[in-house]
Amino acid sequence: MALKIALLFCLLSPVIKAKEILTYDIKSNDNNLLLKSVIIDTSHLGHFVLNPSRAIPSTNTSEVKCHLSNQVSKIEFEKETKCDSISWDISFKPLDINGIDISSQQNVYSSSGHWILFEWGDIHRIKGIVESQVCINGKSCSPIPTMNQAPLIKAWGGKPILISNHLFEANIYADDILLGSKKNAINEKMSKLITYLRPIFNTQNGPVNWDLIFVNIDEKYRTVGGAAGYNSWVVNYVTNNGKFNEQRFEHTAHLVAHETIHTLTDIPLSFWVSESLTEYYTHKAFRLIEPTYESAIEELIRKQDAQGDLSKKIGEVEPSNENLLFFYTKGAAFWQAIDEQLAKNNSSLDDLVDTLANYESDELLPESFIKKLVGIIGSFEAQKIIREYVQENSTHNLDG
Repeated sequence: MALKIALLFCLLSPVIKAKEILTYDIKSNDNNLLLKSVIIDTSHLGHFVLNPSRAIPSTNTSEVKCHLSNQVSKIEFEKETKCDSISWDISFKPLDINGIDISSQQNVYSSSGHWILFEWGDIHRIKGIVESQVCINGKSCSPIPTMNQAPLIKAWGGKPILISNHLFEANIYADDILLGSKKNAINEKMSKLITYLRPIFNTQNGPVNWDLIFVNIDEKYRTVGGAAGYNSWVVNYVTNNGKFNEQRFEHTAHLVAHETIHTLTDIPLSFWVSESLTEYYTHKAFRLIEPTYESAIEELIRKQDAQGDLSKKIGEVEPSNENLLFFYTKGAAFWQAIDEQLAKNNSSLDDLVDTLANYESDELLPESFIKKLVGIIGSFEAQKIIREYVQENSTHNLDG
């Protein structure tokens, strides 16, 4: 009897091959440039369960339809179903002369003829499918990241500019206003940045293949943003009534370095370490290219942002919280102070980055990092820097 029940359960359960590569085909809507449809052929899957996409607070998710034997019905997430295919719509916001703060991670359509898709609310996943890809009208396919990887940021359309060398290959998506004057500068800076940063943050072999996306924002908004995705990043550059702002491009270059590090990193880091360390290495990398570039400590002094216990900010921070900015100043300065003390002992933070790996621990700094740091600079100096920059009332015993 038990055997019969087990066999019946197997027959009723979804049977999906672990190595199945599922294709999400994004189809054009000839009547509406701001609307696309995602279609997945599920006829070979039998019964399956659809899980909702990852989301952020501003996410809007459209209804998912099941197409079965010429009948159309609504799919309920996390419930077993069977369909010949499934589909849903993706909407895009049109970019005007003012641009948009791209850190909001909204889907956008540029008048230059390219679309930018963020996965939030738009890339649902079928339970049991390990490998999947998103394609544009059956072409230009990109792997869909797993739930533990950076989000999908997919750009297509227009005429991307290809840049490449032995370290990386990238499609640059941007309006002509930027590419007309900055293509060579972007190529040169990317080559220098990756040459230095890749051995520190990335352990994979072979060249990286990325999509690099630039989106304008008018200077009247007094902000620029960026976001890192899976093998891709997107950053703002500043314009003034539709004209390129040369004076503000240094800020964009800084964002480029910051997002490059995020995109390179395959070392698991806690949120505050990831943001503060990335910001410090942005300063450090540019100072190697341009020695007069402002250091993290110089920026901290200029912004007079040294007050407050960083460890409390770490405990309070959320992605939308203004405390995040504190990571970019006092947090980055902390890593500079550590690096400079290591240099006095003939060492470098470059050699310790891998010891910062954090596997869902709630510790402020991993014990593996503390142990190696103390072994090089001593417990007194380590405690002094931690107390000054991170945890003012720290009494942590660094002697182990």
